[in-house]
Amino acid sequence: MRAFIMTAVVAGLLVPAVSSAQDRQPPRSQEARHAAEMRRAIQDPDYVFDRIDMNRDGVISKAEFRSAHTKVKQRIRERHDARSDRRKGRQP
Repeated sequence: MRAFIMTAVVAGLLVPAVSSAQDRQPPRSQEARHAAEMRRAIQDPDYVFDRIDMNRDGVISKAEFRSAHTKVKQRIRERHDARSDRRKGRQP
């Protein structure tokens, strides 16, 4: 069950990231920090599980899953809004 949840979370919520020499430098922007975190999550599914399992009991409860899901939805919405704002700023 843990493997299934990890696969679903990683596969459904992560954005593909391209690794390069520049990525190995300390992240500078929020976008770069996000990309670095996504690469870590892809490489280490236990990292994602540990982030979701707030009480460290080794089980993701419904409440923990809902909390993580809400945070992810909020992060996606914020990133979408920021991108939309940047695009609107470029239009005449």
